[in-house]
Amino acid sequence: MGVFSPTIYGNDLAEDLKGEYSVAFAYYDVEKAVEEIEKYVSKEYDLSDEYELCDYVYSLADFMWKRGILTEAVKQRALYLIDNNVAIEEWKLAGKKELNARLKVLRELKERLLSPLPPKKKISIKFYTKPIFEIGDAVAIKLKTLDKIYNPDTNSYLKKISQEEFKSYHDKYIVLLKADDVISYTSCIVPEAKDIWPYFKIYKKVFDKIPTIDELKKIDFVEAKVDLYDTKPCSLFMTEGSISYFKKRDYVIVGTDKRISGNWSHNGILNFSVNKEWGNFDSEVLAYIRENKGRKK
Repeated sequence: MGVFSPTIYGNDLAEDLKGEYSVAFAYYDVEKAVEEIEKYVSKEYDLSDEYELCDYVYSLADFMWKRGILTEAVKQRALYLIDNNVAIEEWKLAGKKELNARLKVLRELKERLLSPLPPKKKISIKFYTKPIFEIGDAVAIKLKTLDKIYNPDTNSYLKKISQEEFKSYHDKYIVLLKADDVISYTSCIVPEAKDIWPYFKIYKKVFDKIPTIDELKKIDFVEAKVDLYDTKPCSLFMTEGSISYFKKRDYVIVGTDKRISGNWSHNGILNFSVNKEWGNFDSEVLAYIRENKGRKK
């Protein structure tokens, strides 16, 4: 496993396990979670390797202490490894500076583990386990361009529009058609915990008001190259499965459009939460709608 810093999570094993810890403790009680984590780690990693063992035990103990759920068994296991200088030889070989940095991290971890536990914290997973919208839902949302700069990021090769024209789209509507869901992550410890992202098609028009479903059925969908180097156009776009992004844009489910079949050879990303100088959702989606021909009926 790779090591990139002397910190508790400065290695691939601990970094990979951090997300699994959150899921396990969110779904199970503490004892059950520790048991399931141990089963998984014992199967997937070589705990006879003292470095992998330490990376695992230290990260688990640190994670549990910070959330006020550290058990005595996990605490004593970590303290034993620290007090006996387990897995310290390679840090000695790395040089005095690296060794001292690692020893400082371990001293601080020991002090933390021996101190009173902080209040117990609720552990929640940072992904979305339930699909939003139904397949075939046409969802109208508002564009928010007033406080942004037109910059379609990966579509920078497309023709620009003026900032004045870009702002004129503020509070106008675009419509997304829910076409599918993709599971972007499945927990190894709790297989039923899945991060679900929705796929959408985009109607090739900007609307002054919410259209009817009959109007939408006469409009083609965007097919676009996500960047200059794509060889095939993209007809589906996805975003995180958070309904909050849609609420912020005053979403309305217009109706059902069953034109959801097709050859989906490539998938672009539309991220409502991104609003940076180098790109934002409104610039991206307007670039797709304005500059690309819709799918032929």
